[in-house]
Amino acid sequence: MIFKVDESKLFISLIESTDTEYLDLKNWLVKEVRNFWFIKKQMEKKGQFWFTGKIDFFGNGNTISVGLWKKIRDLCIKNGYECKIKGIKNIIEFEFDEDYFRNWVYKFFENKDKKPYEWQIDACIKILKYRRSVSELPTGSGKTLVLFTILAFLKSQGICNRFMIVVPNINLVGQTLSDFYEYNNDPQLNVRFKEQVFFGTETKDVNTETDLLIGTFHSLVKLEKDIFKTVDCVVVDECHYAKSNSVKQICAKLVNCHYRIGLSGTTMADEEDADAYTILGSLGPLCQRVKIKDLIDNEYLSNVQVKQFYLKYLSEKERKQLNVVKNQIDPRKMLALEKRIANTSEKRLNFLIKMVKELKGTTLILFHDIAGKFGKRVYEMLKDILEVDVYYIDGSVDTKIRDTIYNEGRSVEDNVIVASFGTTSTGINIPNINNVILSESSKSAVIVLQSIGRGTRMVEGKERLLVYDLVDDFRYEENNDKFKLKKTYINHLYKHGRKRCDIYMRNELPYEIKRIEL
Repeated sequence: MIFKVDESKLFISLIESTDTEYLDLKNWLVKEVRNFWFIKKQMEKKGQFWFTGKIDFFGNGNTISVGLWKKIRDLCIKNGYECKIKGIKNIIEFEFDEDYFRNWVYKFFENKDKKPYEWQIDACIKILKYRRSVSELPTGSGKTLVLFTILAFLKSQGICNRFMIVVPNINLVGQTLSDFYEYNNDPQLNVRFKEQVFFGTETKDVNTETDLLIGTFHSLVKLEKDIFKTVDCVVVDECHYAKSNSVKQICAKLVNCHYRIGLSGTTMADEEDADAYTILGSLGPLCQRVKIKDLIDNEYLSNVQVKQFYLKYLSEKERKQLNVVKNQIDPRKMLALEKRIANTSEKRLNFLIKMVKELKGTTLILFHDIAGKFGKRVYEMLKDILEVDVYYIDGSVDTKIRDTIYNEGRSVEDNVIVASFGTTSTGINIPNINNVILSESSKSAVIVLQSIGRGTRMVEGKERLLVYDLVDDFRYEENNDKFKLKKTYINHLYKHGRKRCDIYMRNELPYEIKRIEL
């Protein structure tokens, strides 16, 4: 097959193929939405039968998003087809001068307090060479330093004039700028950005002198269309969120932007589903994956030890009742019922409180409950019995108060932070966290790894990060005396726990399992 990168460098056109190759390509680029069977079922209940759960990435006129060029190549390699992409040199800088860049980095950071490690310089080189790409760099590994190094180089060399950084939440806006100032503290070699921030519901006019636009995707998407035409380089931080409509719209408006950089600790970019293809199509192929295990082994990140507690606190009669109920209600409602049982159990709560009392150092307790009822119960009990400070964070807590709590967490050796996954599992930098407690269930690799990443940063005197993973064991074994058969009901929260084991194994994180009857 022969393809060609169009003049806009946004699309690839198919210009020559056999009929078989064409059909294979068309089928290859139709991908299912993640969890589409569940979504389809829910929509059909509402009388909406049009949803197929599939997205066609071929497009009209035989055009494909340029970010999917590697996926096209994968198909050709798999089926033994010839693959030529004319104009590929226009989107990849094959002749990138690595030695020049390394020397620039060494000189620029010579007198600065923080300097990139060699692996971070290698990561920068791959991103600059690919121009459009996604990189998976473990949480806590210094993604912001990698980002700053790239942007400072592009600005100092006059390659790009206006930059845009897209982040998922308000916390990351201030934290990114704060880190930029910290990395840029040598007055002789400063690369000054004239930044403007965007967050909240307020719309702002862009200053003509601004060369760095940074904000949440919900705010940036509202900017005037002409502003996007002036952006040379976009960075989507925590790019696993790039499947959202706002990020897709932002990327679509950046018609003159030839550096597209996606960074995340958990890109999920190697999945063969519509979510992954949306991210890659908007930003570019996965160009590198740095393993958390490698950074731990080389002492860039703290050692991690996971302790998974399978808690059994329901009576046999209660577990039998759940086994009966599971056949009578929707699986989604069954999961909600299990969570409600877990969050209202006094035995479980007392176990958690007792565990926290025995822990040393700074402890981060993460919960899911949107209403915050479970998290608030934990907070109220802990603040009355612990001698150290206990803080509470959820979506209702003002951002200024959150920042104060995060700063306190960074400066004090012993305290407890009870926080929702949504506010604190992503992008928060508190290096001296010694313990992370996953107090509510999740099967999402993104949430689990991002949560662990809150505590993987190194700090003097910190030996390791301990992760406590609570699993609710409601299993029930049903005996059929007539046929001498045993049937085991395995509850959703237990299944989630086993899936988290798979996540730990895939990332080579040591874990141990302990079963506890309360």
